[in-house]
Amino acid sequence: MTLEDSIYEELLSTTAITAEVGSRIYRGWRTQESKAPCITILRISMTPVNCSAGAAGTESARIQIDTWANSAKAASRIATAVKDALASWSSTSPVSSAMRLDSEQELPVEPDEGGGQWEYRVSQDYLVWYTP
Repeated sequence: MTLEDSIYEELLSTTAITAEVGSRIYRGWRTQESKAPCITILRISMTPVNCSAGAAGTESARIQIDTWANSAKAASRIATAVKDALASWSSTSPVSSAMRLDSEQELPVEPDEGGGQWEYRVSQDYLVWYTP
């Protein structure tokens, strides 16, 4: 199981998250047809961890998790549920040995020129140390 798969499964098994987004949790990018509220999971980077004896068998990854909703309040509520789920998951995960929230930002998304509704996005970057 990949790191992204493990995070996906954890989010999908968290009632506070599925109550908000259902099964709309995507690996990678959203399609244009996808509806908010939803969550996207994307690995931004990966770096092997080395020590003086060579490869340590551990890797470090930056994972970006974005929550999307039709209101800032809903996006923030879902982002908090993600943060809570991953805080407890990182200590029990068979994949992750450590995980921390590195940054979080709120990013409203303007509708296309044809009109439509604003969407609200909370983007969280996590640093994860894991054994592949």
